[in-house]
Amino acid sequence: LCPPRPSLVRNMALTIQHIFEDYKEEKSFFAEGRTAVVSVGTSGTGKSSIIRLFCGNSVVVGHSTSSQTSESTLHAEQHTPGKFWLDSQGANDSNGTNDQRVLTDILRTLYEQQVDNIRIMWCVSGDMDRVKLEFQTQARFIQSLGPNAWRSCLIIKKRGKPQPRNMAGVLEAGRRYGSNIAADDEQRLLGYTGLEFKSDGQDDSTLELIMEVENAERRNERLRQYGYLKNADAKQAINAKLDALPSLRLQFSIKRCTKCGVSGDPRFIFANCHGVQMRHHPQAIQRYHPGGLAAVHIG
Repeated sequence: LCPPRPSLVRNMALTIQHIFEDYKEEKSFFAEGRTAVVSVGTSGTGKSSIIRLFCGNSVVVGHSTSSQTSESTLHAEQHTPGKFWLDSQGANDSNGTNDQRVLTDILRTLYEQQVDNIRIMWCVSGDMDRVKLEFQTQARFIQSLGPNAWRSCLIIKKRGKPQPRNMAGVLEAGRRYGSNIAADDEQRLLGYTGLEFKSDGQDDSTLELIMEVENAERRNERLRQYGYLKNADAKQAINAKLDALPSLRLQFSIKRCTKCGVSGDPRFIFANCHGVQMRHHPQAIQRYHPGGLAAVHIG
């Protein structure tokens, strides 16, 4: 049997996986005072519009059920150093992104920006009498953010009164995944309609009747009663609710590879450790004689 033909020998990279060990104490990795509000909800529920109030016009706003946000984006709040708003692709969004992928994307975005204290804003709209699948998906996702996530969650109903009603489906979905938010919860429920937002195409007969009231003081009182707010008032109401909630501390595991030295949370390190080049023969070995034939007498 002769050696393999040189022309058939190829180089091959052997992939080596990371071997992680504990590297840093969790508290020593992140700077103090950096917090974020994580938005959750199907597209069209007002997530991006709310974030735009706090972070400026760079936030893309959509008014349909199709996603306007392709990945998690962290926006800095204007005039408030260290506070961010995370606009994420919603769990159960129209393009089929699953909640585990969204969770990983959110955690990686916060990790890369060294933010580990969050509050949660769950935006809902539409028919809420039934426990729809999208509500259950979003509630499960909120639960997956960590222990006591519901203590740090504000539910905002689009086009609702300040103390929103008719949310049985949303609240029941939350209860199935650990929430204790009830219909009379004044701290973690909020409803409003933005008077200065671009119209989403829906008729609003209630607003039309209120605007017909001639007395300005009485008209403004009715607007507040039914949750119609200008941008400045909406910001104040949302901030007051969120600031009253405790923040949720995310748990990141900071480790280092003993072979290549890369450090970070293993959930977000996708590159392989390193490769070792080897020579291999990609085809089956065949018998062949590389030279001419010669007569040989062996006895």
